Amino acid sequence: MIDTLVLDLETTDLEADRGVILCCSYESSKEPGVVRTLRQDRMNAGWAKGDRGNDKALVKAICKLVREHDIVVAHNGTRFDLPMLRTRALRWHLTPLREVKTIDPCSIAWRKFKLRSNRLGSIADYLGIKDKKTPLDMSTWAAATLRGDKKAMNLIVKHCEADIRVLSAVLKFVKPFVRVMDEKGSAL
Repeated sequence: MIDTLVLDLETTDLEADRGVILCCSYESSKEPGVVRTLRQDRMNAGWAKGDRGNDKALVKAICKLVREHDIVVAHNGTRFDLPMLRTRALRWHLTPLREVKTIDPCSIAWRKFKLRSNRLGSIADYLGIKDKKTPLDMSTWAAATLRGDKKAMNLIVKHCEADIRVLSAVLKFVKPFVRVMDEKGSAL
């Protein structure tokens, strides 16, 4: 059986040499319909003391999770989530994350459809998916990162988990546009 991981990261910056991973929400084909989240504020012992730049334990746990699956589904995952994860793993001198087979709905939309926007929320709206992305502004990220604000971090986690539900729903629509999905992975 092919194990699939639907994954989303929330980070402090879009560049891995300036930012860190705050959380990773995911749904595994091993537990369909169950969304789980790994959070830096719970995995980094120094978080409460202001050491919010140390995402080593979180990165290690996410890499382990990715290695346990055959295919990773991530919206813009080939250009953001996986490169971010690989770069953060390099920062901490962790075992390099191998190339992983991906299904990237953003890439599929760009290559196969003609939509005004290939953003996850736009695709979900176009498809009439009932789950919605949650809006967040930069002040929420700042509050979580700079002050360790628990309420802000909880909002970021809620946002990330909503993305997983939306992404899982979008996946059902884009799967027919993946030419190959077998033990070797996927291809457009």
